[in-house]
Amino acid sequence: MKEKMTVNNLKTKKSTKKMKVVAIAAVIIAAAAITGGTAAFLILKPPEEAVTLRFWHSYGATELEKAETLIEEWDENQTNIEVEMEYVPYDLLFQKMVTLLAAGEVPCDLARYDIALTPGLAEMGVLTNLSDLTEAAEISKDDFYPGPWETCVWEDGLYGLPLDTTTRILFYRKDLFEVEGVSVPTTWAEIKSVASQLTKDLDVDGVTDQWGFFYEGYDTWHFNSFLWQAGGSELSSDMKTSTVNRSEGVNALQFLLDLIYVDEVNPPPEKWKWPIEAISTGETAMGLCGPWGWACCRDIFGLDVEAKLGMAILPGGPAGEASVIGGQNLVMPKFTEHSEEAFELAKYLTSYYYQSAMMEVDQFPTLKAASQANIIAGNPLWATVAEQMETAKSRVIHPKYAEINDIIHKYLEEAFAQVKTAKEALDAAMAEINKLLKEEQFTQITLKLTI
Repeated sequence: MKEKMTVNNLKTKKSTKKMKVVAIAAVIIAAAAITGGTAAFLILKPPEEAVTLRFWHSYGATELEKAETLIEEWDENQTNIEVEMEYVPYDLLFQKMVTLLAAGEVPCDLARYDIALTPGLAEMGVLTNLSDLTEAAEISKDDFYPGPWETCVWEDGLYGLPLDTTTRILFYRKDLFEVEGVSVPTTWAEIKSVASQLTKDLDVDGVTDQWGFFYEGYDTWHFNSFLWQAGGSELSSDMKTSTVNRSEGVNALQFLLDLIYVDEVNPPPEKWKWPIEAISTGETAMGLCGPWGWACCRDIFGLDVEAKLGMAILPGGPAGEASVIGGQNLVMPKFTEHSEEAFELAKYLTSYYYQSAMMEVDQFPTLKAASQANIIAGNPLWATVAEQMETAKSRVIHPKYAEINDIIHKYLEEAFAQVKTAKEALDAAMAEINKLLKEEQFTQITLKLTI
């Protein structure tokens, strides 16, 4: 029976290989000492002591299996580097890292970290500025999709490398569209008209059984695509004040509210669920989701995706096309003693080879070239995602992103519950965000005066 390759036995094989090299070198050096030695003997030196790199991640089970295999493959080809992968739950990673750093401990040598939260650690001064390393390695931002790269930049430094990314696209039921003879919408106006034809009371009991459109959610991950399509933004260009309540933002929110309460083509909040589930079961004809929607429809809900599931970029608003990006960066804690080795691993994880291979488990690459093989092969999912990535943007790149998101979430929830109008909700969000930003600016000034 062929031996199953696990992390432990791979490390054992690798350690054994290295021990043999050291032993052989030791024998040669000993022989040289006994015989008087020659230059040829003295050139052979034992390899440097192995460096163990601690790599924090939050990969899911399928992604992790693939990532482990690829990292082990790289690891086996290194003479003095071993990678120790450590799973840290997504929602605990920030707190664990900050707590250990505050205690004077180096939490890890490299971490897979949320793009939206990277600026927060950069502002705290606990990440390594990778600008010089990337320049020396001739790594160019032009090789990456612009949105993910921008999330690594804070002030005048580069505090990460974009590892994987995602965006929201439009999933729709081709069979339901064909029955009504309608085309995929490309504008907000078309969303309304097409959704109205696809909204049905199938059993004629006075209750909608099939919704034409499915928007759900209060976070910036859900709302921002429409905010940007309307020409709005969360913050001013200097990031000192909130602009979410300007007319563009109000128009975006009102459009979504109208889909529910005026046009009645989108389910109300009490009926919101995972959009992909609603699309798979036919409860909705179209909705927004990330690339994982394809596999979920097929593997979880058993939908014949080849025949029934279509994909398109998000319809454009008054200001054009836009979508939101998510994903993970590679960040290096400032106090690691193995920055050079950690950067070598980071280079591998952002290489064409690694990123292309990770597409097999639905990890969309940040490296443009890595997506081409799958797109050329005719994969409709990745072709759509790649097209959407050209107009996809990051949520606000700010150290206080998490708090800004929480504020917007709170007031969007009130708007969708009809407790506040669109204008009232965004005015309240603006006021609270501005208060937060003033506190942030005061803290920065105090720190500078203290220093």
